[in-house]
Amino acid sequence: EWVFLGKCVQINPGETARFTWNIKAPATGGVFREYFSLVAEGLTWLNDPGANFYTQVHQDYRWQLMGQAAQVSASDTTAVDITNLSPGQTVYLKVTAKNIGASTWYKAGGYQVHLGTSNPQDRSSPFCATGWLGCNRSAEMSDAVVSTNGQTTFGFYYKAPATKGTYREYFNPVTEGITWMNNPGMNFYTVVK
Repeated sequence: EWVFLGKCVQINPGETARFTWNIKAPATGGVFREYFSLVAEGLTWLNDPGANFYTQVHQDYRWQLMGQAAQVSASDTTAVDITNLSPGQTVYLKVTAKNIGASTWYKAGGYQVHLGTSNPQDRSSPFCATGWLGCNRSAEMSDAVVSTNGQTTFGFYYKAPATKGTYREYFNPVTEGITWMNNPGMNFYTVVK
């Protein structure tokens, strides 16, 4: 026999009881595993089957595009017209992002912020070049830590594919292991002639 919320409830052997309650996510993000077991108050704890709830709390990760540019290389800031690239030509792209969320961004450690391919997310890019983290991750942040309202730059080489044509190559920040940020549709309109 159980006393539950001021009511006397009897659960006989072989019957099923359902317990419901609300939970509140912690103020800090992270991964949590909360364990629960039954207790007969004043008597004993019942056997512990290891019942738990695995919960991932996402913090507020949002960004605003502050600018994008194409230049000759990381060190040569001469502008390049990416609507007039030759097959196999490599240029250097920069995306300047502002942290408009409540969560701090990190370059190293857990939950790193990278610039990933989008539209669709995580696809392999035909513009993948030397220096990319992977063909679905073009760059890491230029700064070690970016707090709310701070800015950082993602810089990376961009190699035109051998196939001539018109492309729109989309990128968006991703907090690894947590979430993709809001997607404003940022892209590089590219013509390979």
